[in-house]
Amino acid sequence: MSFLKTLTLFTFVTSISAVVTAVPLCRNLFDPNNNQAFLTEQNVADLVEKSKSYQDKRNKEWAERNKCLCCHTTLPYMLGRGLDVNSKANFEKFKDVAAIKVENPAELPWYHADMKGRDSKPTEAVLNALTLVMYDIQSGVPLTATTLKAMDSIFAKVESNGRLHWLDFELQPFESKKGELWGNSMALLAIEIAKKNSDYQPPTAKYNKLKAYILNKSDLLQINEMSVLLWANSQSGHGQFLTAATESKFLNKIIDSQNENGSFNQDVVLGFGKREDNIYATAISLIGLIKAGYGNHPTAHRAAKWLASAQSTGNLLQMGDGTTLWPSISMNRTNVLRNDRFASDYSTSYSALALSIYKSEVLDSRP
Repeated sequence: MSFLKTLTLFTFVTSISAVVTAVPLCRNLFDPNNNQAFLTEQNVADLVEKSKSYQDKRNKEWAERNKCLCCHTTLPYMLGRGLDVNSKANFEKFKDVAAIKVENPAELPWYHADMKGRDSKPTEAVLNALTLVMYDIQSGVPLTATTLKAMDSIFAKVESNGRLHWLDFELQPFESKKGELWGNSMALLAIEIAKKNSDYQPPTAKYNKLKAYILNKSDLLQINEMSVLLWANSQSGHGQFLTAATESKFLNKIIDSQNENGSFNQDVVLGFGKREDNIYATAISLIGLIKAGYGNHPTAHRAAKWLASAQSTGNLLQMGDGTTLWPSISMNRTNVLRNDRFASDYSTSYSALALSIYKSEVLDSRP
């Protein structure tokens, strides 16, 4: 072998060795047998902490530029950081927008009509309620009168069959026709969180209709909705609305759908999209497992492992300033810079939320 070839090979091997040494995430954080949790509480805390800069910056940009709340950026941020004392300024801005729309709806614009000419008020009622509930929880105060009024506004929009119509801008996964059952499931989550953290009692008739509307469509639910419903059900205490059979059905679907590497595919979890590993799909599935009491199941440990390994430094499309996030590409307009960021927004916030729950409800509870 010539000296030049030998030098080239040595340089290549040295470079690869340096990369492996610099990024030992999977090797050092997880048990190679993949059956027991090997992530430590500190490992998970570090991963979540690293993502906060991205989350805070994106939501600060959104709060300053828009007078609205949204499914792809604001909602997962509020859910994921609702128990965190950081970023209070961002929370204040979103809380103010939600409060004005609840108390003085004419003062701020609502979304324009969707693809079918329907107004956005049922969708925004859910977003407003979740925002205000999470703000109150973060602030350590009982649910305020405005928050309780926001909860009531959900039921003012429930139709006679129990349905809440959802915005359809043909933007997957949330602002689309397929997002309606997800949105209705999120409405139940808002209600159950409010009930758990206050004396709030929803109007019985419409509450039962909303639950029945969703559960009667259980054969149409994807893992995306199943996980949200398992989460909502976990907030209900002794008044859980999922039967044991339904809960078992949802859990079996999640467990059977996991890939060998620990991830979940986009098309399997959402019911559309590409058959490939997906960060959001894995995060929401992990949340569902933990909230149903399966946080110590090997499926949950493998999902947490895969999520941890999927975190990376953002490039120009995702942020451009080297922040740490869980990057994703839009399902809708992959050539549009801003829209690509939307996918990274919800992937990052839901991943941080999933791992935070994994830490607090699984790792911290180990003997």
